[in-house]
Amino acid sequence: MNLKEEPIIMVNSKFNSNKYYLYRDKIIIKNNKKDKVIVLPQEENIINFYDMYYDGNILNIIVSTRNMYDYRYILDEVELKLLNRSFSK
Repeated sequence: MNLKEEPIIMVNSKFNSNKYYLYRDKIIIKNNKKDKVIVLPQEENIINFYDMYYDGNILNIIVSTRNMYDYRYILDEVELKLLNRSFSK
């Protein structure tokens, strides 16, 4: 039995050598220098990360919530942080 958690999705950066691994509670960013972890925002209505995709040149991160709408964040690929939360269906 394999107890190791598998990522939901992995995306290669369009701009650098980063690889982004999306898990339910974190995003692991692997590059040539060192790995970085972005944790799920800790808010009452947030459940988990569940999707990551490029829309043009913007890397979107979708977070499921207990509300009618989910949240969409943009991942800043230079600063490696989540920006600009908006609503997503």
